[in-house]
Amino acid sequence: MNESTFSQSISRNISETSTSFLETTNSSFPMVIRTPDNVAAIIFCLSIAVIGVIGNVLVIGIKTCKYKSSTHQVFIIGLAITDVLVCGLVMPINSVEMLMEYSFYTTIIGRVIRTMDHMLVFMSIVIVSEMSIDQYRKICYPTKRQMTPNIAALIIKMTVPVALVFAIPVTFVRRVNIDKDFINEGFFDCKINDEENPINIAYDVVLSIIYVAANFIIIGIYVKIGKTVFNQINFRINLAGKTFNKSIIVSKRRRNVLEASSRRIVRITFVISLVFLISYLPILVLYIHENINGSYLISPCSLYNPVIAVIERFYGFNHMANPFIYGFFDKNFRNEIRILVKKIFHCKKSYKI
Repeated sequence: MNESTFSQSISRNISETSTSFLETTNSSFPMVIRTPDNVAAIIFCLSIAVIGVIGNVLVIGIKTCKYKSSTHQVFIIGLAITDVLVCGLVMPINSVEMLMEYSFYTTIIGRVIRTMDHMLVFMSIVIVSEMSIDQYRKICYPTKRQMTPNIAALIIKMTVPVALVFAIPVTFVRRVNIDKDFINEGFFDCKINDEENPINIAYDVVLSIIYVAANFIIIGIYVKIGKTVFNQINFRINLAGKTFNKSIIVSKRRRNVLEASSRRIVRITFVISLVFLISYLPILVLYIHENINGSYLISPCSLYNPVIAVIERFYGFNHMANPFIYGFFDKNFRNEIRILVKKIFHCKKSYKI
């Protein structure tokens, strides 16, 4: 036997032994094979989880202790609590799902995860819409009766049962795949079953309507707010010019201050709308395309497609980004963060001494 023949024989024996061992292992207990395709989505979810939890906990603490109670602050705190739950529960669970290839020993786990996911997302959408409506009423109808902090807190509490009503169909309407040919035999594939039946289609249509309506409501509100703010600023400038035209010319500094205020309001409204749209638009496009054409825009198997895996979870960016928006536009919030960081480093130095 020459060297080449001997080498091929050894390789064949090793391969047969490995195959036999794997078959024995799989026959003894289910084995989870982790595909590298989901690494990007797993890293994305874990990053959202860590950054989002830290940022939103800071928002809750600072807004609760350092800010005067108002409807705006109540909505921000309520939104931050929801964001903490999304970042602290939904995103890590999504990571575990992908690590286990969506496979669990029982379908109950898959159903509970899907229901909780939908419920928290619904709560976030409702709170963002309520906060936008509150700002709309204050700016566009300042003389009318406004919402109080207690009413705002009550509305946030009411979003829980409302969100549950919209999310609970996931437990009963949605079916969970049971794939006997799945590589991890003995597990249940907990991806949502998109079988075309009237109930599933109806629920998909409802979800699409909610997403589209929320986007249009928020965009419409902030467009109206922007127009109102511009009209108010122009009115003040014209009024000041008419009042002091004969004796005093409106100072350039005052005009610059008003214009800077206008630009700041426009930036805030633009960023809030943009972040919301960017976060939810990808999954909205997938929903609409699937309902209209009856097929996926991208390959339906997120297990082997990292693009769809990230797109399906990109809404998490919205729940992570809110603290950065507050920090960028709210000088007081930035100062409180700066003071907190200094205290932490001071405590570390004192502890070392």
